Amino acid sequence: MSSIWDYEERVVAQHDTEKPFAPENGEPLKFGVGDIVAFTNEYGVMFRGLRVTGFYKPETPCSLYATGRRYLLDWSSPWFPAKESSLQLDSDVVEAHDGKVCFAPA
Repeated sequence: MSSIWDYEERVVAQHDTEKPFAPENGEPLKFGVGDIVAFTNEYGVMFRGLRVTGFYKPETPCSLYATGRRYLLDWSSPWFPAKESSLQLDSDVVEAHDGKVCFAPA
């Protein structure tokens, strides 16, 4: 049986070897502080109108950073970072939502 510590050790080692995400892979981060983005979760639910408030860069390696979470957002969990692949500029969201549920903050 593996533990959360085994998982964390494995994903951090993989990240350090492969460097699959910006900025470690030489690519710039796609979004900047102040950008208004839409976040789509793993179930396809989209949350619109979220502002990028900062970047997640922990002092010690962790599984969140190693799995591509780089962006801090002004949402209900501002300490929990989001992956770039889950974000798009809010202005780029097409109104035909392809069956995705969209929520805009009040």
